[in-house]
Amino acid sequence: MATTLASEQPSDPALQVWLVEAVDRLRQHLNPERIILFGSRARGTATRRSDIDLFLVWDCDLPPLTRIGQVLQLLADAPYPVEAIVYTSKELARCQDRPFIRQLLAEGIILYDRGLKREAGIQEPHE
Repeated sequence: MATTLASEQPSDPALQVWLVEAVDRLRQHLNPERIILFGSRARGTATRRSDIDLFLVWDCDLPPLTRIGQVLQLLADAPYPVEAIVYTSKELARCQDRPFIRQLLAEGIILYDRGLKREAGIQEPHE
């Protein structure tokens, strides 16, 4: 199971600040179900040349490349290059048994999960 940002944070303080701002921006503009940091930045093995790997679950009717483009446009101010994978809930359900997705979900850091907030009784301002 992925850990939450509160329990495990990337070691780069500037990245931590940017991630908080980026998650807020993504929530305001896209209202995703989930945002997960994965890859070397989540594992703590990043070098100064490592990118920021983000996985989003965003239910919309846009084609996959358009979804990714919108995410990258919102994150253009990133301190490092960003790679984004954006699935709908249905796509994730179809692919969740693939080894890459299983590893991403198991080892990633949950930056935001609207479902967890709902379970805790926390209402989002735009819901």
